[in-house]
Amino acid sequence: MSKIVVLGGAGAQGLFSIEALLQRDVFDEIVVASRNLERTQEVLNEKFNSSKLKAAQVDVLNKDSLMNLIKDADVVANCTGPYYTLAEPIIDTVIEAGKDYVDFCDDIAAHEKIFTPEREKLAKEKGIRLIVGLGSSPGTLPLTVLYASTLMDEVDDVTFYLAISDREPEGPAVLHHTMENFIGGVPVIKDGKRAVERDFEGEVYYDFGEPFGVLPISSIGHPETFSLPRVLPNIKNLSIKLGLYPIEIQRTLKILTKTGLTSTEPIEVNGQTIIPRDVTLTSLEKITPRTELFENEHPEPLSSSAIEIRGKKDGNEILFKTLGYGNMGPATGYPLAVGAEMLAQGKIEKIGLMVPEECIDPLPFIAEVGKRVHEAEYETTSNTEIITYVK
Repeated sequence: MSKIVVLGGAGAQGLFSIEALLQRDVFDEIVVASRNLERTQEVLNEKFNSSKLKAAQVDVLNKDSLMNLIKDADVVANCTGPYYTLAEPIIDTVIEAGKDYVDFCDDIAAHEKIFTPEREKLAKEKGIRLIVGLGSSPGTLPLTVLYASTLMDEVDDVTFYLAISDREPEGPAVLHHTMENFIGGVPVIKDGKRAVERDFEGEVYYDFGEPFGVLPISSIGHPETFSLPRVLPNIKNLSIKLGLYPIEIQRTLKILTKTGLTSTEPIEVNGQTIIPRDVTLTSLEKITPRTELFENEHPEPLSSSAIEIRGKKDGNEILFKTLGYGNMGPATGYPLAVGAEMLAQGKIEKIGLMVPEECIDPLPFIAEVGKRVHEAEYETTSNTEIITYVK
């Protein structure tokens, strides 16, 4: 009997991981846990019809509660959020329990706090495997960069271009993540060194093709600037840029930021102390999720991602470009599910606390994720172009 515990699996992104886990018979039991048992059971009954699924109640910040839940699990998958608040204590409990683990953590602040020498040493001593950041970005997109690097003698510049429609189903964690990583000092790599950009500094326009077209995009704090240098330490320039569609949403966020409404600094309003960002997020959450706008179970692609990787091969300059469309849910949730299955099957040989680039072979993994998304009949496109500039 193989068992996985999925924390937060009934959330907006976690449900796609559950969907993918049910595609295969790797796990005999899939326990989906959250603070609200009744709501979790209701969602599972509504979305799925499988005897493998079991709802459970847990407070992930209560060590005893979490330890009791995962004590007989083979793998723990963490779909909770925000990760910058919840990832550290969950991972500490998982390490103490000696369990394999995977998440799709997309907060760079969480990565920087999680990866300490003490945790990395302890995970190796326990002989367990913990994969942090196995979604799309981070996850399959930086794994694509890792593959491209095998075609080059050196990788100089890497830029991720991401676009997300407001019709994507988003839970509160997604809104918190976007606000947290768009605002404040945004980490990038410039001239081989870690640097920080101000809010919306260096905004550029990128053509994603139809239906998004040309969008303004700005640097966002994302784990790739942490994870990729662990395996490609000589990258000179690296940034992740995000645009929101339609264009008015990007402009609105920019205005909110400039007027202080995304600040976390407390202010006094009519004798009450408030945090502007909390007010803004509360207002935004009232108009989500937007899934009621979908006409079909599997709507048209609502997100786009492009990567431009520049390097050198035999003295010639190489440009590796990808551009694709899809949906954020399966793009995020399916890689986590495939990674969890690989852990259960013993296909991840390296032990310790790791980012995906350190322990996953890019091409077979990306192909398997793509196959699974196609099986679920989500519409996706992907185009790759490799250009050589001969000196």
